[in-house]
Amino acid sequence: MFYYLKKNFNFWICGIQVAVLCFLTALDYSILYFDKNNSMGVREFNRFGIYRHLVNFIIGITFAHTLQAQGLPIKPARTVSFETNEGTYMDVNLSSDGHMIVFDLLGDIYTVPALGGTARQLTQGLAINRQPVWSPDGKQIAYVSDGSGRCQLQVMDEDGSSQRTLGKPDVSYEDFGAGPPVWTPDGNSICINGYLYYLAGGQMALPDVIKNAIQFFNKPAVQFSRDGSLIYYNTREGLQCYDNQTATIALKVKDTSSKADKGFINPLVSPDGECFTYIADGAASGRGKDLRIRNMATGEDLILAKGIDIRRKMEERYCFTADSRQILIGFGGKLHRIDIQTSTADTIHFQRRLMQIWGFSATINSGSPTIR
Repeated sequence: MFYYLKKNFNFWICGIQVAVLCFLTALDYSILYFDKNNSMGVREFNRFGIYRHLVNFIIGITFAHTLQAQGLPIKPARTVSFETNEGTYMDVNLSSDGHMIVFDLLGDIYTVPALGGTARQLTQGLAINRQPVWSPDGKQIAYVSDGSGRCQLQVMDEDGSSQRTLGKPDVSYEDFGAGPPVWTPDGNSICINGYLYYLAGGQMALPDVIKNAIQFFNKPAVQFSRDGSLIYYNTREGLQCYDNQTATIALKVKDTSSKADKGFINPLVSPDGECFTYIADGAASGRGKDLRIRNMATGEDLILAKGIDIRRKMEERYCFTADSRQILIGFGGKLHRIDIQTSTADTIHFQRRLMQIWGFSATINSGSPTIR
């Protein structure tokens, strides 16, 4: 809550509101009582209620004064620079021509050639920028940013220029646990949180059956077929497919999870529509997560990568190549390209001197942690 408040409110006003809230809390405690017969009644303040009221009010005013003195929201205070070739919880996406990868690292967005190399930093600042995805023509990148104080849909050109917000400024995509942004095949709009946001302005809701599933189930993202006629989405019953032309559910893939294979987490349908991948609890040891692939027609289910991360957040973006033959995914601190036929994985090496803009400094006495 503190993080949310510091980026959205004038803190003096916030502190006064806290003080008033404390006053009302004290008031409630003061006028409600139970007598010796356990009957609840209402009386005027007793001295203990008044003391509680005074203490809480002073705490609220002190809180407001402290925040005012700190001058929040946080301002950039220093820049930290270091070399790295690793990252944790990276969202990964490949351009339609297969030449460039976009990924996020420590709250900023980078691009790197698909064969590896030096990464290029596109965003910089205190904002957390994440879940980047290429437009179908490879000229723009959509992503989610909290630069305004709340998570909102952003779009920028491929070189990081022309950063802009889509949608109303008072809409936050974290309210319903939205999945990552997804471009429509024509490149004219972006889907997030059950709505299509048009580059030219305006928005349109997806059908209710899809929107409700997106907003209330496990942070799923929709996926469009190549021609845009089908919309894939996840539900508690499994993966479903909505036919835009007939307004009916055209496909249901049931969740046949077992104790060792817990459901369709972060499912991803291949561009050719023949199979889908998903994240599941490790089948072998019960530790970590496995990347699995299932054939839509036959139901054959195989493991592509075992133990990809013990503490994987499970909603990080990964992607197919355009020919549906390979998967690009980040785990173990690296970017990986996994061949579907052979289940072999190659590391996509990157390096970069990061420029991180930080706020105030703090000392943490917790031994010698390993940082990646």
